Amino acid sequence: MRAPARGLALLVLAMGMILVGSGCKSEECICERFGSPTVDLGGYDGGEIISANDPNPCEIDVDFGTLGVGLSATAFIQIGNTGAAALDTSQVNPTLDPEFGLSYGPQEPIQPGTSSEFTLTFQPYKVGQVSSTFTIQTDGINSECPAPTGTSAGDLLTVVLAGTGS
Repeated sequence: MRAPARGLALLVLAMGMILVGSGCKSEECICERFGSPTVDLGGYDGGEIISANDPNPCEIDVDFGTLGVGLSATAFIQIGNTGAAALDTSQVNPTLDPEFGLSYGPQEPIQPGTSSEFTLTFQPYKVGQVSSTFTIQTDGINSECPAPTGTSAGDLLTVVLAGTGS
């Protein structure tokens, strides 16, 4: 019994040495094992010029501008993966003002170097400014993004929406 236990201990020790000796101690190494999320404006239709501000790669602020009551405008945001592994974005947490809509369908993992698209709409039914924010939980890590709070496994992508009905 003693020999197999010793052999197992040596195997565990060897595995630890391989991991420590791999040189993977930086954030770059972490990104090599995970997806790395980004969010960008992919385009828009209808209404005035829709503007977007990107405070960091994991947040986008989309302003639909001023739109007449009953009209609608659409913006497309792209969730990109600049990492080396697939990026899971299946946990979307939309709590939107009724004047905003979100369409994203079933989200397959985003492969490295590719992106997925979410469609946002603004259709004011009253005069005045409205805003909403929603998040997309990822299993990725982007060192340029604020550190996630709580016990989440990866970065949160934050989408802030604004528009004014006239």
